[in-house]
Amino acid sequence: MRSDRKYHLLLCDDDIALTTLMSEWLCERGWEVDCAADGIEAEDMLSRNHYDIVVLDIEMPRCSGYAFLQRVRPREPLLPIIMLSAHSRQSEIIEAYRLGCDDFVSKPFSMPILECHLRAVTRRLSILQDSEQTRYSFGAQVFDAERQVLGDRRLSARESELLQLFCRNKGQ
Repeated sequence: MRSDRKYHLLLCDDDIALTTLMSEWLCERGWEVDCAADGIEAEDMLSRNHYDIVVLDIEMPRCSGYAFLQRVRPREPLLPIIMLSAHSRQSEIIEAYRLGCDDFVSKPFSMPILECHLRAVTRRLSILQDSEQTRYSFGAQVFDAERQVLGDRRLSARESELLQLFCRNKGQ
């Protein structure tokens, strides 16, 4: 990755071999990657960690990519989500976008092409974060200024405002 910022990616696919390959390839290029085998595990990981982007397959056991979108998108309207699918039927792609995905990649794909999709989404994310960042990470702690939460602790409006001011002026 050319940027000095390391993006944290949640990769969700029930194909363990493909997930391992994608994870290793992306980690070698500077991405920070966590993996989940289905939408339930991905949703649980998302509730405990901050991710800059989610990449997930549509067809998975227990909880499909569609179900994940339906459950997560209302809570995380700005979280970039890229859908993967072995099928490229127009109706399937339209449904993914209708449910709130930001991009769609058909399988099989090459790793450089997937990374191009990731870079395109993170370029937009970077512009948004520079102007309106509301989530900040401090090691294992995540501060969400919009929700006024630091980790699992609720902050007062004043505490949140001050902490966001400090985050925006880091090093000053």
